[in-house]
Amino acid sequence: MRRYCRRPFPPYRHRPGRTPHPVLDEGGHLYGQEEPRPGRFDPQRWEESEDYLWGADLFNHGYFWEAHEAWEGLWRGVRGRPEGDFLRGLIQVAAAFLKRAQGREKGTLSLRGKAFEKLRPLAEGRGRYAGVRLADWMQDVDEALSQDKAAPPLLIGEG
Repeated sequence: MRRYCRRPFPPYRHRPGRTPHPVLDEGGHLYGQEEPRPGRFDPQRWEESEDYLWGADLFNHGYFWEAHEAWEGLWRGVRGRPEGDFLRGLIQVAAAFLKRAQGREKGTLSLRGKAFEKLRPLAEGRGRYAGVRLADWMQDVDEALSQDKAAPPLLIGEG
């Protein structure tokens, strides 16, 4: 799987109830660290956003909680705008896969629906949004969640 940035992966994939909370537990891999200040996010200049690309790397390697956190920092700076809806949709897709890993089907389906509400208007009539073939990826996400398959990679600027 192609990497989009060079940051090293965390030592474990956080699974609520199974692993130490990365921030709140003393054994967490981010415990005591200052919260990073995310950069800006412009969907036209996605390749300049290391936090966006870092979130994709995390998601593509099964770090769903961590991807959610990476994108949430960016989302705070653009909420209420289309790019905020895009990031919120990505966050909710990551959370849906995390819920599925926990065996929480109701939460999985709810989050998928919320994510698609945010992403659908951005996918319609466009080839790409922020470097992603969004309509194709949403179809792959829907299939993966419906059929209990692995999360499809978020391919940015490819294909």
